[in-house]
Amino acid sequence: MRWFNQISVALLLSLIAVPALAETDHLKRSVVRVVTLVETTDGVVVVGHGTGFAVSPTDIVTNAHVVEDYLSFKAQGATVAVWVIPANGEKPLDATVKVFDRESNDLAVVDIGEATIPRATLYGGAVKGDVEAAALGYPGNVDRARGVSANGTVSPSAPEVRRAQITSVRESGAPWNGDKGVLVHDLATAPGDSGGPISDLCGRVLGVNESGTKTGESGANFGFAITGADLRAFLSENDIPYASTTQPCLTDRQAAERQVDTMFAATSAAMAKLQEAEAADKAAESIKRGKTILCGLALLLMATLATWRWRKHDRRGTAVFGTFATVALVSFVIVQRSPTYAPAPNVLADTGDATCTLDDQASRIVFDTDDNSRKTQISLLAGQCYGSNRRLFARNGELLTNVNIDPADESVSVSTIDKASGRFEYRNYLLERELFTAAKAALDKTPGQVCDANGKGGDMTLAARRVSDVRTLLPKTPTETIIWNCKPVSKEDGTRTGA
Repeated sequence: MRWFNQISVALLLSLIAVPALAETDHLKRSVVRVVTLVETTDGVVVVGHGTGFAVSPTDIVTNAHVVEDYLSFKAQGATVAVWVIPANGEKPLDATVKVFDRESNDLAVVDIGEATIPRATLYGGAVKGDVEAAALGYPGNVDRARGVSANGTVSPSAPEVRRAQITSVRESGAPWNGDKGVLVHDLATAPGDSGGPISDLCGRVLGVNESGTKTGESGANFGFAITGADLRAFLSENDIPYASTTQPCLTDRQAAERQVDTMFAATSAAMAKLQEAEAADKAAESIKRGKTILCGLALLLMATLATWRWRKHDRRGTAVFGTFATVALVSFVIVQRSPTYAPAPNVLADTGDATCTLDDQASRIVFDTDDNSRKTQISLLAGQCYGSNRRLFARNGELLTNVNIDPADESVSVSTIDKASGRFEYRNYLLERELFTAAKAALDKTPGQVCDANGKGGDMTLAARRVSDVRTLLPKTPTETIIWNCKPVSKEDGTRTGA
């Protein structure tokens, strides 16, 4: 059956295969230009240009040297400004420098006030050399090559995304490195790249680009980035919130292969159970056949005896044997109508709580989940209502589906519960603003349905329409897929659900 597994992998990959760098597309939403300006007698002049990325909806990380001239001119009393230009936006956003550390880390945080930008996720695990990565930024030499004017520099545009190879990582405190860590990669950086993220192929930030070798300095170009560990320490020290995960990066291809392996194992187990069920069915069929023969013989015997006593004009004997014949007939009918097998019960009951354990092998996690437990709990009511707020899920057999939207992260998620297998899938789509706006409009058009305390109420047709309308807008492949395997909570556990 291994050939079946290999064919399944090939077919699934053909459906979802995308270039490796495309898997980091969601990070583009968090990357911004950072431009500093000063008013002179000749007009407003750009004095600083770099890249940044959102670590919270209002906090943008960049290099300190990107905003250093801004602070210097400001100290001299000049009229200055810091503008943040998001990739998805209509105009620059006014910002203020919130944190500045030129000496220790060359890091700064600028605050964009009431505006919001989808946050990036930092990778909180250890990073080693010889790792594929992606660098995002706004290199000035690309702008010049394209003939981008000063006005173009402050106009929204997507960052450049380039493949990089992390060659080595030197953590803070190393004898040759002093108090500052460095992440070395093979990508030549240019003015304007400073402050941009370097990420893994799942789009989680590994470091912050800071500098690079200059052409002619060596036989090869190298870039240098501030390590993720130093970045997280800097943010924590300055009380800047951020999202992180320590889950290993699982590419779309790896996730597809693992999901096929999981499906193949589940299919093999199901086939084994089917064979057991068939053997049980044959045994049950033999028993049923024996019961049928016995009931038939009893019916024939009792009917014969009743007829014999009737011919002898024995009313009492006729009544007794006639009654036995009737019982034999009823038994015969019951045996014929009884099923030879009992269908396997669902793993999850229509009503009750369940504890779900994260499936590491089948999940592809790219967003932050460290604030969640590796176990989660779900609660079902009347086979179609979910959680303490009793949301009505669209139902297709034993499969329950619902969609949710997160305005802060500009994401749409599709949750699916398979009561038969106990599998809970969460597929999250981090969307570009235009697509997110369309999905939000579709959801606003068909409001979510809610059950009452008895599991009734809500319009199942509207619940199904809400799911189908949004699914038609979503990309073929989700940004992340998180899978849990669920089991009912036993009464002895006394565990309460927080769903």
